[in-house]
Amino acid sequence: MFSDAQAQSAGEQAVEGLNDIRIPEGGIVIGDSLPEAFWEQELQVINHPQGLAKIKLSDYRDKLLVLDFLNTACVPCIASVDKWHQLQERYRQEVVVLPVHLYGDNQRIGPFAKEKGWTLPIAVGNTADTIINRLFYSYKSFGQVWIHDGRLLAIPHHKDVTPEVIGKALRRIPLGIIMNDFLTYFDRRYTGGAGDEQSK
Repeated sequence: MFSDAQAQSAGEQAVEGLNDIRIPEGGIVIGDSLPEAFWEQELQVINHPQGLAKIKLSDYRDKLLVLDFLNTACVPCIASVDKWHQLQERYRQEVVVLPVHLYGDNQRIGPFAKEKGWTLPIAVGNTADTIINRLFYSYKSFGQVWIHDGRLLAIPHHKDVTPEVIGKALRRIPLGIIMNDFLTYFDRRYTGGAGDEQSK
């Protein structure tokens, strides 16, 4: 898949061949803008409703973009995608949900998605996907991130994803939820900082 990128000057990391995408020192935390190289990424996808084999993240720049990192062995991840599968139709014009399958077993995700009846496109694990995950998760982890207006808006627990909270995000008002900080760059257990528990 991918080995940890070597340290660069100014505390940054880079991976050759990925449009110079970099993981800033301290990663991306809530409220930060996403680097331009993030939007330039092309991801391989399966299960796309229009039959596309690749997508470019910049195509979704004007939407509420939800990246939902998963693996078929992760039970909470599956529950999260199940919920978004049910919600997506309601928000099709305003929200793009992209499950991102990580860390191998790519041959399993297609049949698994078909069995589950998912209609969401799924990015399949490759180096680009893993680097994107590392922008938000300091130790490579699963979970969902919400990106709106070019910024990281939220890292919610999937149990807190409701039509009310989605509506708040689309109206650009505070979400009023506790964020899922596990293994993220604002997790106090790993950073020693004050954390960023509430949405802003």
